[in-house]
Amino acid sequence: MVTILAGLLSGIGAVAHAQTPSDFEHQRRAAEREAGPAAVGDSLLRPTRVVTFLDVLANPDDVELNFAYAQLQIARGDVRGAAATLERILLVDPDLPRVRLLYAIVLFRLDQLDEAEREFRTVRDLDMPDSLRAEIERYSREARLRRQSTRTTATLSFGQFWDSNVNSAPRRGQSLASDLELKLDESSLRTSDFGSQTLVRLDMSHDAGYQARHRWLVGARYLREDYQRMERYVPQLGGVDGGLAVDLAPFTLTPMLYANHYRIAKQQAVNSVGLRVRLDYAPTGTIQLYGFQEIERQRYYPIALSSVAPDDTGTQYATGLGAAAQYRPDMRLSLEVARTRKLAVHGYRSSAGHALTLGHTWLLGGGAFATLEGYWRVDSYDSGDATISETTRRRDRPLEARAMLGVPAALVLDPEGVSDMLRDLTFTAAARLARNGSNIVNYEYHRDRYSVALVKRIEF
Repeated sequence: MVTILAGLLSGIGAVAHAQTPSDFEHQRRAAEREAGPAAVGDSLLRPTRVVTFLDVLANPDDVELNFAYAQLQIARGDVRGAAATLERILLVDPDLPRVRLLYAIVLFRLDQLDEAEREFRTVRDLDMPDSLRAEIERYSREARLRRQSTRTTATLSFGQFWDSNVNSAPRRGQSLASDLELKLDESSLRTSDFGSQTLVRLDMSHDAGYQARHRWLVGARYLREDYQRMERYVPQLGGVDGGLAVDLAPFTLTPMLYANHYRIAKQQAVNSVGLRVRLDYAPTGTIQLYGFQEIERQRYYPIALSSVAPDDTGTQYATGLGAAAQYRPDMRLSLEVARTRKLAVHGYRSSAGHALTLGHTWLLGGGAFATLEGYWRVDSYDSGDATISETTRRRDRPLEARAMLGVPAALVLDPEGVSDMLRDLTFTAAARLARNGSNIVNYEYHRDRYSVALVKRIEF
């Protein structure tokens, strides 16, 4: 029964992670958006050769030389300098479509939306390939969306996965009961299975109407996984959240209330409500610092898989600090440390822990991206569980490695960027390798998961 409960909690944790993205995942999304709405603009932003300022001084009227230098400035993060270089080119020849388009994109990046829209309108009147015209329409639409007081994003995902240890069975095939090691029965041994995952997310942001950029935030999500054989482990998760992002430039304070409802095999398993307060500080355009405090009330219900699940009912606290650095235009590194405290009904389910998360994001060009994340935690429990061991107090050491590769469908199926149907449709491949170390064999397990998915994002 203890190993079944461990498997249940592990499964719920995996679903929760998928539904409540880590700060690393938020960074990945931000980096992906920074690539621009489509692949053509991304190619315009990448330098084709190395040019120095001395080269420009020697040939100030060479359009190609200045254009390459502007691309290099963008790659270095000097977007304002690139705007000045492009303005100089347009003074010499105002009817160059790709130069004016890049200038409009730079203004868009600088959040000068009125000027950017004016440039997009000017570019439309020039003679250009269909791919550039489609790019202009996409950026113009994105500029209009940014000007809206209310923005809504719907994310739809459907994928397939393979899980090496659905029930998080102990690695040694044994469990401890009253200090005696017992061999697991056949039904409790490690079981792998294939499955499908469906995810729907809806996120809304509304300008609060003040001179400062305060925003109301509302979100809802639903996830369901279906296994081919392990139907008794089928998890579902529904959740909502809402709060306010308070602009205290250069700080942003974001208090968020949230609630989650978990079901296992159509049975109510866990309800949770919580408050998360996060403070972000951006000292420069490439460095972000943040801290957060979270309190969550969790209520577990008895289910067919575990009648002792209610023992985990209680309150969980988390405090953390993090930093992220965009040390290159196409690379971002993040680090987070956190301290957790769980106060459950019984001391043997209460714990204190600390965690470390290290992540890296790569922009691969054309809107493609790759992420890599490492996660390590240590949990020490308040007292021993007499039904397992009267002499040993549980201590767990979860370790995970996660990786994801995302490729826009248009990059493969529509490299010219003409089709609007493929816009914001991304193919992803992901892997999660979990190793849970413990001083009690019941909780020591390995669990690997590999998945592929199609993700569609719609903004309106």
